[in-house]
Amino acid sequence: MGYWKDKLPTWLFDFIETKRKNWIGKPQLTYSGEAEDLIIEKFTKHIKNGCYVDVGCYHPKVGSNTFKLFKKGWSGINIDPNPETIRLFNQYRPKDKNLNIGISEVGSNLTYYEFKESAVSTFSEEFYKMRLTQGAKFVGSKNIPTKTLAEVFDEHLQGRNIDVLDIDTEGIDIQVLKSNNWEKYKPSVILVEDQDEEVENLENLETYKFLKPLGYRLIAKTISTAIYTKA
Repeated sequence: MGYWKDKLPTWLFDFIETKRKNWIGKPQLTYSGEAEDLIIEKFTKHIKNGCYVDVGCYHPKVGSNTFKLFKKGWSGINIDPNPETIRLFNQYRPKDKNLNIGISEVGSNLTYYEFKESAVSTFSEEFYKMRLTQGAKFVGSKNIPTKTLAEVFDEHLQGRNIDVLDIDTEGIDIQVLKSNNWEKYKPSVILVEDQDEEVENLENLETYKFLKPLGYRLIAKTISTAIYTKA
């Protein structure tokens, strides 16, 4: 944990370290890539049968920020343009609503750039070019239908409140946020991929600048994820 001590806020490092030390002989502690689900647990432990929305869900368990919630009896909506991802979600999370679509601000067909490692596939041309320079193996591109978050919520929430919204869409996360109807839908906790490590300059985070005027506060920042709650 020495690496993380320099990267995480002191209170967050201490919280995760305490959990880790008490973990021996118990079920798997975290399923997230950077222990985000432990942070979620801290702020949602009072909620039973909660609702999550996972945009860019990737895998029902591996690296998942919502699998720990699923194990506690929560349910929700999982969204990913990769059909294999949604096949796995239908197999392992059949009580969830699993949608094989993309999310975008415009809600129309968009070009989807696919890589062998599906976790880095993207609708963003900028991210596509960046991944190529990093040596990712490009598979091909195709047009994918997309909807706005507002459209998905109108169709599938059925009156439920969103307790946790998790967004990891490889470069279009702000566009996904902008596609919501914020007057109608205000998730209690929001996780957004944001790999800006300049945590000393919180006001420069793109997600911070968008969410703060909507009444959210940044409560934690891992290397890859910014986590917000209602102020």
